[in-house]
Amino acid sequence: MTVMIEGLRLVDPLEVNRADLFAFERTTWYEEAVNSGVSCGNAIRLFDGVTTDMHSQLMVARGHDDETYFQVMQDDTDAIVALVDGDTADNYLRKLYVVSGMQSRGLGSRLLEEYESRAAEGPIGLSVLRGNLRAQAFYSRHGYRIVDPKPRWIGRGIQAIDMVKERGVAA
Repeated sequence: MTVMIEGLRLVDPLEVNRADLFAFERTTWYEEAVNSGVSCGNAIRLFDGVTTDMHSQLMVARGHDDETYFQVMQDDTDAIVALVDGDTADNYLRKLYVVSGMQSRGLGSRLLEEYESRAAEGPIGLSVLRGNLRAQAFYSRHGYRIVDPKPRWIGRGIQAIDMVKERGVAA
């Protein structure tokens, strides 16, 4: 399965400007956090101490890791519009970001399906911010369920909900 949407292309993250990739992740995280009810200060604090160089080293490592599915999608102007990052051996989806202007067009669904097709047998887990009801609904439509309604703390003032998709089990 190859993710194709007119005007967009899937790009090897190692070919993307690292500063642009860092800025994209930081911006999409910040938007998601604030839209989920996290204070601006707490949303920014989670990235405190993470430099572009540190982020770059992590992305290079993931780009060369056989157990990681990590892809970036760009538009015709080379702007990053989406990113998916998941562990295919441990079946954990770390990130699936789509810029707000590109949401509700099927891009997230296609990236999720591509990741799932590469993941190992068995359940797939992920976490979403407690207040991100839109993300929770998105994953629910794709067969994920909340593992425990009690959120867990992932940072100062930031809570997450764990979700899982049981594959190969009749619903």
